Amino acid sequence: FFFFFLAKKLAQKLEEKAGEMGVSISIFVFVVIGNLVLFHRMPDSVQASVPYAHHKAYTAATYQWPSGNMDELISPPSAMTALLNIDPKVTSLGGGLPIRVKERCIGGLGISGGAIVQDVEIGSFVLSSFFGQ
Repeated sequence: FFFFFLAKKLAQKLEEKAGEMGVSISIFVFVVIGNLVLFHRMPDSVQASVPYAHHKAYTAATYQWPSGNMDELISPPSAMTALLNIDPKVTSLGGGLPIRVKERCIGGLGISGGAIVQDVEIGSFVLSSFFGQ
């Protein structure tokens, strides 16, 4: 229950920040084991943002690593390279961020709808204001 309450608060702040930036986004929040906690889509966000945000959040939660940094795990090519082929929900698009409390990853956040740099900026700003990340 606590994590759902936290996810709702995060989504509210994410929508607020996105609105300030003039961006309509889709938001997913997953717990660290990769289960969905929350999905929210702002009015006027593009339909394509939904699966992108989903994959970004899943990647950040499951691998406890920013989705945009996944290339660091798979370069040079190694067994990790297979992730992008084996698990179709893993992405290296930026906008998926792990949610950390006192250095412990508790979940993942996925944002999509703006340019990748905007998605990352929105998520980073909100996580920083909540947890000092």
